[in-house]
Amino acid sequence: METKLINGKAIAKIIRQEIANEVDLFIQNGHVAPHLSAVIVGDDAASQVYVRNKGRACESVGMTHNTIQLDKDISSKELISVIQSLNNDMGVSGILVQLPLPNTIDVSEILSTIDINKDVDGLSNNSLGALLKGEPHFVPATPLGIRELLIRSDIIIPGKHVVVVGRSMLVGKPISALLSMKSKIGDATVTLAHSATLDLKKITKLADILIIAAGIPNLIDGSMIKDGAVVVDVGINRIDDNSEKGYKLVGDVDLDSIVSIASLATPVPGGVGPMTIAMVVSNTLKAAKTLQSV
Repeated sequence: METKLINGKAIAKIIRQEIANEVDLFIQNGHVAPHLSAVIVGDDAASQVYVRNKGRACESVGMTHNTIQLDKDISSKELISVIQSLNNDMGVSGILVQLPLPNTIDVSEILSTIDINKDVDGLSNNSLGALLKGEPHFVPATPLGIRELLIRSDIIIPGKHVVVVGRSMLVGKPISALLSMKSKIGDATVTLAHSATLDLKKITKLADILIIAAGIPNLIDGSMIKDGAVVVDVGINRIDDNSEKGYKLVGDVDLDSIVSIASLATPVPGGVGPMTIAMVVSNTLKAAKTLQSV
């Protein structure tokens, strides 16, 4: 059996075209184009890249966007004031506060300030709580992208044993809730493993679908998965090398070692990453439609 790589970049391109068609129809029906406002605090280089990519994705589907750049020394009170202003701006469909934030700021407090109808990253306590109840409004972009990758790769989720490695609020916990939720595209049995799991290999080898979001380069190798498993690698890690850039990007999976063991696997880069950005755009369209009905 030869492992087939899931081309997240190609799937995301198809999704963006579908969204572009919906945006065009939305505008034809007399509505203003959906608008995404991104907030960056400080000068983290990776954050700048992520937000720039999300802006380009918005442009590619006919949406508008802007970025609000704030000083790293801004107070929580001042940041909350900025977000509340965006909450009240009917021209803003979706709000995205790019993480990480400075250590001096309470991330939970800031994210919970975002209007739930504009929380396109789905990371506020209100959004995560709704997901846990099985009544999601906005699902965090990466988990949503993972599910979409599985669906569009003809993977049947109901009844499968999904093992998630990593318990972050960005990926691990929300994808566990999403895939175990009672629905035609959920109903999986989910095991959530993490850094304190004893005998991780024993757990991962049980997985029909293995999702790794631990942030540890090459944590998973071929000896840790069962034949025919679907492997979704969410990790993206920089490893120093002798290239012009001085580094290469690798996932949490040693991809070479799982060839001919896994049935399907996502590469890094080009797997989950493009889907995350596509889902932010999808959520922004959903937010724009919600605002029209409020």
